[in-house]
Parts: sequence; C-alpha cells; structure tokens
Amino acid sequence: MSFILKGIYEGFTYRKGKKAFHPLTSLVILSIQFLSMILADMPMLLCIAAILIVEAFLARTVRENVAAVKAVVPIASIAFLSITFFYMNIQHSFTVFLRIILGALAFSTFTVTTNLSDIARSLERIGVPPRFSQIPVVAFRVIPSVISDTLNTHLALRLRRELGTRFSIKNMIKMVAVIVASSL
Repeated sequence: MSFILKGIYEGFTYRKGKKAFHPLTSLVILSIQFLSMILADMPMLLCIAAILIVEAFLARTVRENVAAVKAVVPIASIAFLSITFFYMNIQHSFTVFLRIILGALAFSTFTVTTNLSDIARSLERIGVPPRFSQIPVVAFRVIPSVISDTLNTHLALRLRRELGTRFSIKNMIKMVAVIVASSL
C-alpha cells in the first residue's frame, strides 16, 4: 500500500521547474486528451500513448510519470482481471487497462507542470465562478500533505510493530484513526 501512496505523491505533485511545452492552456490539453482517450479505439490509444511519452520527455517529467504509472498499475490490473473474468473479453479489458494507464500519464504531466494558480485562472477564464475554481487548487494542496501524513503514519506504525505486513481491516482502522487524530 505504501508504494502506491508514494507513487501518487511523487507522480502528482507540482514541481516548480517543470514546464509543459505546448502553448495552449494545460486544462484544454488535458480535456482533449481525456476526451480522446474515452472515445478512441486501440490504434488511437497507442498514438495517444506515443504523444504522452514524447510530452513527458520534452517536459522532463519522466520520473514523476513512472512513479504515477507504478502507483496506478495495481488498480488497472484489478480492472483488467475483473473485466476479463466477468465479460471474457480480453481486448476490451486491455483497452480499459490502457485507458487507466494513459489517464495517469496525462494527469501526472498536467499536475507536475501546471501551477495551481494557472488552474484557477483557466477555470475562471472559461466562466467557472471563483468560489468553484478554487476547489481544485485546495484539493491539489491538501492531497499531497494527506498522502505524506499517511506514509509517515504507515512507517511509524510498522516501526513500532503495531502494524503487520499483511493487509487487514484492523490495520486499516488503526491507520485511519491515527490520521484523523493527527489532523484534528
């Protein structure tokens, strides 16, 4: 569990020196990529994958993208296996798997290269009220701190041997209780 949280923290945190190479608003690019991922078939998804990989190299966000993909692979694998098991359609399950991975790549590049104030300005520019345009900004600031608190809590509980190495509901309840108590 901790490697997933660490990958999410590394893959989706804004880095000051990283810049996207496209002149359009990052929010527009992200919207176009997600829309094409939803509507595309397999050859188009592979073209989108190539574009996202080139964009990651040009924006110098390869390390962050790899961390994000490593964090999302277990979730995508569960989706792949469950779709294959219930629908017996490997092509459809591979398409869903690829869409989840490409979504993580696109979102990782977006969050690493886009300043939070630019997100709010872009949302206000397209007509979203300022009260609602600040919601993603607050979420992007709070989520990394919650993830780092969760990682620290997980490591502290394991060092004190209060948390086993196996996944259980009891361990999860302990972690949630400590995180809630520390945030109050």
